Amino acid sequence: MRISAGLCPGPDRYLLVAEHTRRAQGNIGIYEAPEPWGPWRTVYFAREWGKGHIEVSSFFWCFCPKWWREGGRKFTLVFTGTGSNDSWNTVDGGLALRDEER
Repeated sequence: MRISAGLCPGPDRYLLVAEHTRRAQGNIGIYEAPEPWGPWRTVYFAREWGKGHIEVSSFFWCFCPKWWREGGRKFTLVFTGTGSNDSWNTVDGGLALRDEER
């Protein structure tokens, strides 16, 4: 299984992205922690990530440090997989920080 980890600026939280359950099936888990050694908490967990938009064959995702924007609220996620995803793929997204939800 593939994993990536890095520091999200702004909230200064570590994010770990991991494949789970079955390989190359778009099964993604995203976890956050205050330190690289944890404790880790699940913030997103999905099967068949991208279904309906891309082939469900991704297996690696990475938040690129250079592409964090707006204090860690916006990001570009790089991913790859098999089949039509066997390439450099990106998707832009955003995070809702817990302090902002209240």
